[in-house]
Amino acid sequence: MKKLFTPCLILCLFANLMFAEGKGFLRNRVFEVKVDVPVDVSNNALSVSDFLVKDVVIDLQQICNSLPEKGFSFATSISPDLEINFNFSKVSFGVGAGIEAYTNIGTSKDLFEFIGNGNSIGEEVSVDINAYLDTFAYAQVHFGNKFGKLSTKLQPTAFGTLAHAVTQNSYAKFRNADDGSFNIDVNALFNIYSEFDSADFENKNFTDINLLINKLTPTIGFDLTGSAAYEISDILTVNTSARIPIVPSKLSKVTPYKFSMNKSISLDSLLNKEGEEGDSEGEEASTETSQDSDNGFGDTYSVEYKLHRPMKISLGAEFHPFGNFMNYFGSIGLGIRHPFAENKDELDTYFDYLVGVRVSLLNLIHFSVSTERTDEIYKHKAMLSLSVRLVQIDAGVALESTSLANSFKGQGVGAFVTAYVGL
Repeated sequence: MKKLFTPCLILCLFANLMFAEGKGFLRNRVFEVKVDVPVDVSNNALSVSDFLVKDVVIDLQQICNSLPEKGFSFATSISPDLEINFNFSKVSFGVGAGIEAYTNIGTSKDLFEFIGNGNSIGEEVSVDINAYLDTFAYAQVHFGNKFGKLSTKLQPTAFGTLAHAVTQNSYAKFRNADDGSFNIDVNALFNIYSEFDSADFENKNFTDINLLINKLTPTIGFDLTGSAAYEISDILTVNTSARIPIVPSKLSKVTPYKFSMNKSISLDSLLNKEGEEGDSEGEEASTETSQDSDNGFGDTYSVEYKLHRPMKISLGAEFHPFGNFMNYFGSIGLGIRHPFAENKDELDTYFDYLVGVRVSLLNLIHFSVSTERTDEIYKHKAMLSLSVRLVQIDAGVALESTSLANSFKGQGVGAFVTAYVGL
């Protein structure tokens, strides 16, 4: 078997080199429909492996010590889209539509220091809570052209904001009193910028498609994405891309959502009553809770708020010394979330990168592995692709985290499926 392996590998390499010039026949479809559904969920505290054991043990002190100074972070993203494309030898064009939804919830490290190490009698622990939500719907067209070794693509996009939510003055406070009681004080306030009002949120009217379109129309903004790739040689291609904000999405309403709670628990009473008759009554008597009567959605009021999709710029290269058999690729980039935001606290600038390798067998089976940082999430991805003339299916999974050091532990998972069907 070992003697046959080397000749077979050489044969596959030569076959791929032979097919490299004619890869368009197997890969490029003149007309195609593309459906893409990527989903990412990650955090920087708990790993998937922590729960894949018989006896689950969570070391809170270890988690606290491993957290960065900025604290705990939980992020999700989903961005399904549908495209219809036409690809010719020198020209390509198409249309597409989709949804982008990003959320990030974070707390200061004080929460895990309190859970893992506790606090002294009379000492108050204050935990800051911060979160944001961005949900966009968009429609786009693209035009591509090839001039010799230079390929270009231009993609104008119209987008509307379904909702943008951000926390304001949100916190949780914990305190051990001298009399043995334990106090919890929570105050969370979310400002939801949208064309929906409080009645729409309470009645869940945003599930009505016609109403959804009517609400999106006045929020429409525009941005422009351009990309270019140049073949420096037969084995090296460099590329660049940029998404530039043009016209912001304009929102005219904001709806506050408030949750406030103050709770006092007498731990001594709970322990003394445990196992005795009337235990439920004793527990009820030992717990005093007050909740703000204004909890829930508040009255919607008018506002002038402008919002862009994230601005992105990247530079990359692809190195393919073995034709189409094995490609090495990479890029570095800059992202700016909420560019030109009037509230500078919402402005977020970050760096992205990508390094990977892709192996192709006769342009029919493709396998790639990569490591990247995209939209502040570290990902280690593996993808398998099966491609014939009419159909191509790409499927992949990823280990993720909002922390680089913990991303190898799988403190989050990602998955995507992309299907191409055409002629």
